[in-house]
Amino acid sequence: MALAAPGWAGATWPINAGAVDLMWMGLLFLACMLGAGGILFMPRRRVPRPALPLQPPARPLQDGIADLVHEIRAPLSVISGEIEAAQCGLRAIDAQTLDALAVESARLARLLRDLEGLTSCTSSATGAAVYQFGALALDTWLQRWLRHRNTQLAGAGIALHLQIETRGAVLIQADEQRLAQLFDNLLQNTLRYTDAPGTLRVALTRSAHGWPHIRWEDSAPGVPPEQMSALRLRHWRGDHTVQGSGLGLDIASRIAAAHHARFEASPSQLGGLCWSLEFVQLDGERG
Repeated sequence: MALAAPGWAGATWPINAGAVDLMWMGLLFLACMLGAGGILFMPRRRVPRPALPLQPPARPLQDGIADLVHEIRAPLSVISGEIEAAQCGLRAIDAQTLDALAVESARLARLLRDLEGLTSCTSSATGAAVYQFGALALDTWLQRWLRHRNTQLAGAGIALHLQIETRGAVLIQADEQRLAQLFDNLLQNTLRYTDAPGTLRVALTRSAHGWPHIRWEDSAPGVPPEQMSALRLRHWRGDHTVQGSGLGLDIASRIAAAHHARFEASPSQLGGLCWSLEFVQLDGERG
C-alpha cells in the first residue's frame, strides 16, 4: 500500500507503508535509548579510588633522623654557650675560642650532611651512621675536648677534675667527631641529673691488658640498681621530670660499639653514675 504525503509547493511524494513502519521502529528504538537515560551514550563516570595510606618510613630511617636531631643540639649548645660567655665577659674572643667555635661548626655541618643523606634516596637512608676512622691521640684530644666544655659545667655548678694516668701518647683508631658525640651525650646526662654543687671526675688510664680506659664519674644523685640495665635502652628515661628524649645513651652505646669499645655503667664512688669506656684494640693498633 502506498500513501501520499504533502510536499513542498503542493507536490506529493509516495511513501511505502513498510518504510513508515521501519521508520517508527527506528524512532522508538532511539527514544528508548535517549529517553530512558541515554545510558549507552553518556560518558562513563570516573569513580575516585580511595587514597592508599602512605606507608610509614622504615624504622631505621626514623631512628636515624631522630638521632641526628638529638645530636644537632650539642654543637648548637656549645656555640651558644661560647657566644654567651663572650658577651658576658667570661671568655675572651681569642684564637682558642675561635678554634672551639670552628670545631663545633664543622661538627654541625657534618651532622647536617648526615641528615641530608638520610632524607634523600641514597644508601644512607638505611639509617646507618657513616664513620671516618683515623689515628687519634686520645689523651691530647680528651684534654682539649674537656677544656672546651668546662664553661658549661661551671655554669651548672659542677667542678671538673681530669686525671691523665698514662705514659706517652695514647693512640687509638677513632672517628673524632663521633667520639665527641659520645662524650657530649655523657656530658648532657651529667648536666641534666647532677645536683649542684657537684663534681665530674674523668680519668684516663690503661687497663690490665694495656688498653685505653676512661672512667666518667659524676656526683649524686645516683641510679637505682634495678634501673642500671635499662640506661642504654632507646627512649628510656629514669626521671620524666627532666627534659630529654631518652636517645643520648643509646647513641653513645652504638658509637662505642663502632669503636670496639666496652661501654658499661656502674655506681659512682662520688654518689652518682660511672661510665666505663675501654677501647679494645687489635694487635698493631696499640699506642
